[in-house]
Amino acid sequence: YLPLNIYAQKGILVSGASGSGKTVAAKVIVEELLDGNIPVLVFDATKQWERLKELNTDDEMLKRYRLFGMKQSPRGYKVHTIRHMLDVSGIMDNKGATIFDLSDIPDETDRVERVALALDTILQYFDLQRDSNDLRLLIVIEEAHLWTLREVGKHAIKFLDKAVRMLRKKGVGVMLVSHKISDFDPTMRSAMNISILFRTKYEGDLKAVGRMLGTETSAVIPKLPVGYSVFHLADVGDPFIVAWRPTYSQS
Repeated sequence: YLPLNIYAQKGILVSGASGSGKTVAAKVIVEELLDGNIPVLVFDATKQWERLKELNTDDEMLKRYRLFGMKQSPRGYKVHTIRHMLDVSGIMDNKGATIFDLSDIPDETDRVERVALALDTILQYFDLQRDSNDLRLLIVIEEAHLWTLREVGKHAIKFLDKAVRMLRKKGVGVMLVSHKISDFDPTMRSAMNISILFRTKYEGDLKAVGRMLGTETSAVIPKLPVGYSVFHLADVGDPFIVAWRPTYSQS
């Protein structure tokens, strides 16, 4: 059992190839926090996170509930969708998932800019709040690899790194979901306390994992089945393999 309310505010990085299971894992983390009445803000360009409000009807997933000892029935969660940044206190009071819908912004650099502006608003709000060792909000940033694009500029990833480090002092965790981790420099990767690494055959990522966690771990990554990941919590020690439970909501 992982006490997410303790570790999540120090940063989570989820990476892997398309179809490897990384979005399901991110949703499992979000569901666990929502069940603990921790509000979540998700920046989503795919509209898949809105499905949190729908109960899971996937027969294959439902069959796996018993394997994980899941005694509760599928269920949806409280979801509020926005397209412009709201007052942060309203997001905090929501006690559910706030989905910032970016699907109407086709340009990738524009999406990064929209998220950066929202993060700046969040930073200004929490600058006036007390420091906290308790998790008060989780921010999920999908397509985190876009922040490293040449067209976006190096200032963007530096700003994101700064935001992660400043917000954690205020009890705000940031979860980055990305296709690749090798685009992030070692300083940025080390800023994330939890690394969740799904299957990939991308050589750049395997080399990065080798430097982070050792060649034995990097050799495992391409062989992982769908729904399994290497999990590394810097505060605990050695990485291990995790099988992720199905979601209660529609995946």
